[in-house]
Amino acid sequence: MINTNDYTVLIAEDNFELRNDFAGLLCEKGFEVIECCDGEELYEKALNFNKDFNRLIILSDTDMPRLYGDEACYELLKDKRFREVIIIGMSDNPSNENMWKDIGVWNSFIFK
Repeated sequence: MINTNDYTVLIAEDNFELRNDFAGLLCEKGFEVIECCDGEELYEKALNFNKDFNRLIILSDTDMPRLYGDEACYELLKDKRFREVIIIGMSDNPSNENMWKDIGVWNSFIFK
């Protein structure tokens, strides 16, 4: 079992209520949570993350304003620091999972 206090979850979700619900649940379990409202903010906050990248989990919606979450994660993976980061995609559109599965962006994918 992992010690959740050692991990930070970066949540990128443009729906405030859903993002708030995810953040609340994860905080209750002991995770540190950083919230982002779109892919551009996800990209910026991830690049400025100053802790152990092996303790970072990204939970990202695929379709968001300014920059899609999957595109932000794809760009982050070009940086070798993010190759060990767990990246979980989420969407209410099942076709999004298949669209990005082939390029290896997601470690896992959930439907919301």
